Amino acid sequence: MPLEPDLVLALESADGRQAGELLEFLSVIIDGRRWHAAAVKPTAPYEGGPELDHTAPLVNSRPSAVNKQHLTWTQIEDLAIRLAERLPNSYDVMLVITRGGMVPACIVSERLNLRNILVAAVMFYTAQERTLDKPIFLQFPADPLLTNRRVLIVDDVWDSGRTIMAVRERVLDAGGYPETAVLHYKPGRNAYVNTQPDYFVDETDAWIVYPWDVGEASLPTGVLESLSEA
Repeated sequence: MPLEPDLVLALESADGRQAGELLEFLSVIIDGRRWHAAAVKPTAPYEGGPELDHTAPLVNSRPSAVNKQHLTWTQIEDLAIRLAERLPNSYDVMLVITRGGMVPACIVSERLNLRNILVAAVMFYTAQERTLDKPIFLQFPADPLLTNRRVLIVDDVWDSGRTIMAVRERVLDAGGYPETAVLHYKPGRNAYVNTQPDYFVDETDAWIVYPWDVGEASLPTGVLESLSEA
């Protein structure tokens, strides 16, 4: 089964990790086409009509388009300033989720004059982009740094919300008082009922490509659909 030219080009230009993602995605699509072709019996042409070409590509076999929105650094600065304007100025500490929250957190911390900044590094995916049932905390502040403190948790996007909620639970367990703030909130993908970010700027259903997401910017649509943001 020949590959479309755009996928061939993507494979040639991808690095090792991206190539692996592409090949894994292609195997799913190809297996799906074979199953579909085997399951659908050829239909006899109506009398006098043209003969059907059962070797032609299946209709709707290509993945649906993803609504991708590419943001500039200027737009990020504007979003972060708008986020800061909505936040109270009474936090004791900022907890930044890496890596997406780092740029917004820098701008917000300057606006709020917050100097006590901590980092939470959370991984929900393996190297093969397999989603884990529970997060792996690669780095997290010690409990005494959070106990009895108002903690502002900052990330770029609330997609399913799993990452930021996992961080929030850790802060609660440490005796802190967390509030969450993101640039973008995706209510259509939120995994939690009656729970959303305490503060956000925009609601969207688009796949946001931030200026620092250089890898995602070059991935084909189908691969983006197979991934899940946090």
